[in-house]
Amino acid sequence: MSALLLAALLAGAGPGPRPELDIEWAAPAPCPPQGEVELRVADLVGRPLVVGPDAALSAHATVERRGRRFFAEVKLVAGEAHELRRLQAEGCSALADAFAVMVALAVDAAPPSPPAPPPPLVTATASTATTAAPPPATPAPRVIRPRPARPRPPPPVVGWVGVEATVSAHLALPDPGLGAGGAVAVAVGPWRGALGFVAHGAGRVETEAGPTASLWAWAVTARACRRAALDGWGIAGCLGAEVGQLRGTAGGTAVGHGTAPWAWGLVGVEADLPLALGAEVVLRAELAVAGIRQGMAVELASGAELAVYDVPAVSAGLGFGVRWALLDLRQ
Repeated sequence: MSALLLAALLAGAGPGPRPELDIEWAAPAPCPPQGEVELRVADLVGRPLVVGPDAALSAHATVERRGRRFFAEVKLVAGEAHELRRLQAEGCSALADAFAVMVALAVDAAPPSPPAPPPPLVTATASTATTAAPPPATPAPRVIRPRPARPRPPPPVVGWVGVEATVSAHLALPDPGLGAGGAVAVAVGPWRGALGFVAHGAGRVETEAGPTASLWAWAVTARACRRAALDGWGIAGCLGAEVGQLRGTAGGTAVGHGTAPWAWGLVGVEADLPLALGAEVVLRAELAVAGIRQGMAVELASGAELAVYDVPAVSAGLGFGVRWALLDLRQ
């Protein structure tokens, strides 16, 4: 009864998967082991591989070390086709990568393996008295599955785009008061740039003719800086320009208005101290060189002009602000 049951089981068993690759990696330490090489091949092919003897494609590599370099002799056999290649590399892992690429390309180019032949039909009768010797065991095919793809890390941040709000004082104005401004700022690596707008205020100015005048200036500003990172903060050297208009109004018994160009070249330094939520405090000190030295005069209602102010050749400016990085720039 047991012989009949064994025959039924053997007859009903389907053919197993036929190996499509017979791979052998013989290498000394510190080379990757064969299992790691097989996984690299499966990762490159992108699907499970059935590995075992009697495969349609065989790939054998023998590695030896000579001095600081590794050499491999690779034999590829696919049916009647034979190929012998020699590889060399500084590191054995790089050699294993090259072998894995070579095998993966050969697997992709190989035709699909035919299914394994069905097992022979075994018959048994109750009168069977002798049992045939089993055939020699061969290694069972193994399935090598590719490793799960690792999530790619996000590209590194190389800069940011943000906004800046500042209060400042331009010492070129007589009796300078506080000004205010804003800018759009961009950082790429060690470089920083800003394009913005600023309004400078001043107190009342006594003129030689007696009436007082109030002055203020508006300007478009542009700065380019190169920053050096220090321990927890940074310092940068900057070049820039400030171009706009100086405006004045005379009061008292003589009422009038006037304008003059406002143009300065800027050279300075700024320091930044990071805060939370992408913000940083900015301190700025600049030397300002006048680009246009045109005196400020107010045209009175009578038509006469009242000299109010002469622009100095050199001045200075101070600023304090907060800068926010709103958008990261990545590679």
